[in-house]
Amino acid sequence: MLTALSTISKAFLNICLLKKGPQDLPKSSVLLFLCLFMYTLIDVLLTVQSRPFEHALMVSLVDVGFLLLVTSLILKQHQKLDRWHQTMTALFGTGVILGIFIFPLVFGGVQNQYEAWLQQIIVVLFLIMVIWNVAVLAHIVRHAISTSMGVGIMIAILYIWMSSLLITMLFPEISSQ
Repeated sequence: MLTALSTISKAFLNICLLKKGPQDLPKSSVLLFLCLFMYTLIDVLLTVQSRPFEHALMVSLVDVGFLLLVTSLILKQHQKLDRWHQTMTALFGTGVILGIFIFPLVFGGVQNQYEAWLQQIIVVLFLIMVIWNVAVLAHIVRHAISTSMGVGIMIAILYIWMSSLLITMLFPEISSQ
């Protein structure tokens, strides 16, 4: 069991490092649901740093639903629905890895008790994480639909923008806090 977890964790880390693609993951419903659960949990934990639990849960569920919808539409448009399982597993699994890395930055940013220079470092590190997230999403998309990294980057940026816009539109009271 521990060996399997280590192998899967390394696979997700290698996808985050752009060394492997979603096709390198097993096509497993159990792994997909485990990654979905962990992604949702991390998403809620990140959001609850600055919002009430109920709001964090709603935002997370919308985020997950939108990711499922957009990914399905993209794969269907490119006639690659057979890659859905591994693509979703890769998106959720790498989201967990990136979420773990970003957690200290979100927690540090929310605390707002640090010196100005340390807050600036947190902002720069957060920006690096956003860029890394775009790169990972683009990498997964390019493998999933067999396209270039440039197209993957455009899709990733468009997805992040649309997702942010959707959350802002659905939860204006949350966005204005």
